[in-house]
Amino acid sequence: MKITTDAAASYGGAVASLTAGLTLQDIGVWIGIITALVTCFAHIYFSARRADLEERVANARIAEAQSHTAQGGAADSAEPSEASGGGNG
Repeated sequence: MKITTDAAASYGGAVASLTAGLTLQDIGVWIGIITALVTCFAHIYFSARRADLEERVANARIAEAQSHTAQGGAADSAEPSEASGGGNG
C-alpha cells in the first residue's frame, strides 16, 4: 500500500492535533501506564524463567540423591553415630 502525499499530510495533521491536545500531566500519566505494563510483563517473564530454573535444579538434585542412594552412598558416612557406640563416652 503506497501512501500518497495527501494521505501522509492527513496522518501528520491527525498526529499533530492529538499531541497538541495533550498536557504534560497527560503525557506523564501515559508514560506511567506504559512503564507499569512493561514492568508487569517483565516480572511475569522472569518469574517464569526463575521457576523453570528452580525446577531443573530440584530435578537435578533429586537425580543426584537417587544415584547416590542406588550406589550405596548413604552408608558411606564418615561420622559414627551415638547409637552404634562410636561416641567418646
